[in-house]
Amino acid sequence: MVRSLSLEAKALVGIGTSFASGGLSYMGEGSLSVVYHQGAWAFRLGAGNHLAASSQSLVRQGLFLSLGTSYTYTP
Repeated sequence: MVRSLSLEAKALVGIGTSFASGGLSYMGEGSLSVVYHQGAWAFRLGAGNHLAASSQSLVRQGLFLSLGTSYTYTP
């Protein structure tokens, strides 16, 4: 079972222009997931933190949970 487990870490960073306010917008997100592989299937459970800010203030921040599955088809 230990060979079937893996860790997945992800970090995303973004910068853009806000047309409404005319300033820059920033975004950051980080997450850590545990992935279990069973044959062609993979099951993922993770948690992370995200935030978004404009040049004037913090727009959004919070924690999130994610759950996912994937299947690898090989003919």
